[in-house]
Amino acid sequence: MSVISRKRIRLACDISNSDTLKDKITGNPPHLWRGNDVQFEIGVLYSDLLQSIENLVSVSVVLRASGSASGTVALLKTATGDDLNNSLTADEWNDNTAQHVTIIASTAETNVAAGSYWLAVVAQTNDTPAHNITLGVGLLTIAEDGYDTGETPPAVEEDYYNQTESDARYLMRSEAGIKTRWHTDGMLYIENADNAGWWHPLVIKGDPAQPFFEPAPGVELP
Repeated sequence: MSVISRKRIRLACDISNSDTLKDKITGNPPHLWRGNDVQFEIGVLYSDLLQSIENLVSVSVVLRASGSASGTVALLKTATGDDLNNSLTADEWNDNTAQHVTIIASTAETNVAAGSYWLAVVAQTNDTPAHNITLGVGLLTIAEDGYDTGETPPAVEEDYYNQTESDARYLMRSEAGIKTRWHTDGMLYIENADNAGWWHPLVIKGDPAQPFFEPAPGVELP
C-alpha cells in the first residue's frame, strides 16, 4: 500500500505528435484542486517509446491563466541536474513507479484562481547555444474544493456565561473555599461555625474612613 503525499499528475510527453497532454493515471486532461500540493511526473517519449534525456539540462512546467498560451504566468517550475532521471526503465514508467522528471509545486504555489490553465512542458538541451524543445502542451483545470475559499467564517453563536453573568448566577467562594460566599444580592455571607449550613450576611456600615461590619439576620442558603 502506497502513501499519499501529493496529488500526482503523470504526463507522457510524446514529441512525435502534437496531441494535447493527458494524465496517464486517469486518461483524462489533467485536473488539480486549488491549493493542493502536486507533483508533475514527466516521461519523455517518441512514438510511445521512452527516450534518453542525457542531453537535457532542464525541464520546465508552466501554467498560464485563461487557458491561453499568451495568458499570465501562474506557475513556473524547473528541474535541473540530479532531478533529471536518465536511468528510467520502460517497466518503471509503465507501472507508474518512476519518471524522467518530478516537478513539485506547493500549496502556496497552486493557490491560484480556479479555472482553465494552459499547460506547457518545455526542455532545454546542453547544446551551444541551448535548444528549446516543447515536450507537450494541453489544458489543466484547477477547481475549487470549497475547503479554504478565503471567506470570513461565520460568527460562532455564544453558548456560555461571561464573567458578569456567572457572578450574578452563582455564589462565589473565597480562596478559603468553604467558610465565606458572595451571594447574588452582593453581600458577603459567613457560615455559622457552630451550625454548619447556616449562613449569615454581613453589611458594611459607617464612615468610609472607618467602616464596620454589622450582621443581618441569619439566613440559610442552599
